[in-house]
Parts: sequence; structure tokens; C-alpha cells
Amino acid sequence: MATYSSRMGLIKPAGSEARSNVQLNTNADLLDKFMPCILVNDGVTPPTGDLYDGALVKEKTSGKLWEARKNGGGTFDKVWVRYPWNITAFTTGSAVGTGTTFTEWVLTTFSSGKNSSASDIVAGKIVLPVKGIYRVSWRHKWDPNSSGQRAARMLVNGVVESDKTEASVASCSALAFTSLHMYWDHQFDAGTTLSSQLWQNSGGNMNVFIWANVTLVDPIQ
Repeated sequence: MATYSSRMGLIKPAGSEARSNVQLNTNADLLDKFMPCILVNDGVTPPTGDLYDGALVKEKTSGKLWEARKNGGGTFDKVWVRYPWNITAFTTGSAVGTGTTFTEWVLTTFSSGKNSSASDIVAGKIVLPVKGIYRVSWRHKWDPNSSGQRAARMLVNGVVESDKTEASVASCSALAFTSLHMYWDHQFDAGTTLSSQLWQNSGGNMNVFIWANVTLVDPIQ
């Protein structure tokens, strides 16, 4: 009796089987369907019956590529191999009062991105789609003012990351903008939210422009 390969279900005739002198079923249609990868429309997951352990599934236009990893429940987990993702968002012209404590300042506008949209900004915070290593760039640009200092730090899921991200700078002059940049390469879980806190002590209200760019460098399991 014929048996089947464990991954792709290819027919393996038994050694005792009689050999036919007519054309054999070469499984060419099966090989054509599954190799080198399963091509699907964006966001489509093939039926479980079309998958096998280690199968690669590629979305046609998003560039996303994932491996079907067999689990103990008889189905397959989606393990990302490639996940192009980037988002740019900003807040313009927001007046920040002078003071001695940090205040969270959220993002208001989606600018551009790959496989991202305004839906990735929830309550002014960027929400990360998958577990992975991300590159975070956050910029605060203050209106010209020669008095005091400016400071900022990141919030991860609402928790202050002062040791890793906090930065401060003295004001430049009454003629030039003062900019403060924070850069961070870090591993985050899916669903992590990113935002920032800031303060200034110029002695009066100051406008600030916030620009944020986050890129997924490598998805991980």
C-alpha cells in the first residue's frame, strides 16, 4: 500500500507494489501548488488542509512572508519571516506650559507608512503590530526661546523609560528652533504602545512639534 510523505503528502509507493507500464501520477499538480511558496492575496490565510509544516506563505503586494509552524492542536501557527512595517506620525503647534514635571504629549496625525495606517495610532499612541526588534526615532522641535531647558522621554505601555530614553537640552536662542531627538533600537511585544513625555521651563507657554518614525527591523517569534 502506498504511503505519503509527512510534510507535503507526496505519494510514496511501497516497494512490494506492482509497477505499472502506464504513466504514473507524478504529483506534479501538488508540487506546482505548494512550491516554492503559497501565494495569497494580502491578509489571506490558506485553509489548514493546504498547509504543511514549514510551508512558506507570501502575500502578493504587502511583502509579508510567514512560515506555517505545526502545533499540537492540529493546526498551524503563523511565524513571521518578513514583515515590512513602518509608520510616521506627528503633532503640530501644541502649546506646552512651563513647569517642573513631565507631561504626556500624544500624536495626532498619521503621515505615511508601509503596511500601516491611522488605525495604528490609538489614543495618540503608536501600537506595534507584531513581536520584533524595532527602530524608534522621536523628535521634539520647540519654538525659538532663549530661556530654560527642554526635556523628553519615552513611554512604553504607559510606563516611563527614563534610563533608556530620557534626554534634555538647553535652549539655543530666541532666533532658532531647539530640537531634541531620541533614538532607540529595542525588542517589543505585539500590541506595545509608544508615546512620549516632555517638559520645558522657559517661564511661559511654548509650541512644540512632535515627529515620530518607527520601523520594524526584524520580526521574531
